[in-house]
Amino acid sequence: MIRTSLHSCLLIILFMPMNWVAGQNMILVPAGKFEMGSPESEKERIEDETLHTARISKSFYLGETEVPYSLWNKVRSWALANGYHDLSVGNNGFKDPANEDHPVVAVTWWDCIQWCNARSEMEGLSPVYHTSKRFTSENVIRNGMPSVTADAEASGYRLPTESEWEYACRAGTRSAYAMGSKDGEGFDQSGWYRINSARNTHSGGRKSPNPWGLNDMHGNVWEWCWDWYGPYPKGEVTNPQGPASGTARILRGGSWMNPSGHARSAYRHALAPSTVFYTIGFRVARYK
Repeated sequence: MIRTSLHSCLLIILFMPMNWVAGQNMILVPAGKFEMGSPESEKERIEDETLHTARISKSFYLGETEVPYSLWNKVRSWALANGYHDLSVGNNGFKDPANEDHPVVAVTWWDCIQWCNARSEMEGLSPVYHTSKRFTSENVIRNGMPSVTADAEASGYRLPTESEWEYACRAGTRSAYAMGSKDGEGFDQSGWYRINSARNTHSGGRKSPNPWGLNDMHGNVWEWCWDWYGPYPKGEVTNPQGPASGTARILRGGSWMNPSGHARSAYRHALAPSTVFYTIGFRVARYK
């Protein structure tokens, strides 16, 4: 029995994908450019989806799924024992199933950036979020709601920018959804929304992934992004990150409670960063 167990463990390690890290598979998103926003002809289009060209100059990793509650809880437990005191307990999806593989929900934007820092420190990576441009250990955000500065050179976990999120969601497509027709035909096979969700969250990876292997970019839970909400810039832009200040942070992707139109690749949503709701979760990014 011991030999079998050891052999199984060795096989798991041997065939583990190279981009697997500490409990969640990360998908490499290549650098490139795309048309961000939506054409005026797109069904259910909103005025703030102004079509423009955005360039992503640096490859990055993005979580294959939204952060599951099991991983949230694992990192939170470490964090509470290592100087983090404000992290919400969150919730295992909406209806709190017996297993812990539903996406964590009921977490604020502040919870997410603190958790990203905690996971980075737990795994020996450099944290992204600091209180000033002096990126020292003393300035790492672990508690509270201070001013936030992101270290663009850090190796740790972070929220994707809005442009990174849409670029990864589209995965080279230009239609309203990365899968199915431009009007959402076939969307039931790729996302959870108001009609097919049975009014609940679902564990990650149960629907078809997009062309780059990312799951649940459409529907299931809204995902916090880094950016403050603001109008899109005009013309071609490189690595846009939204305005320098604001009152609402971007969320993307729609949720189990919303209509399919809110899960379109271009749809924008924004709420105060202290908002807590059972439709809101997140996924993490990291630089290559």
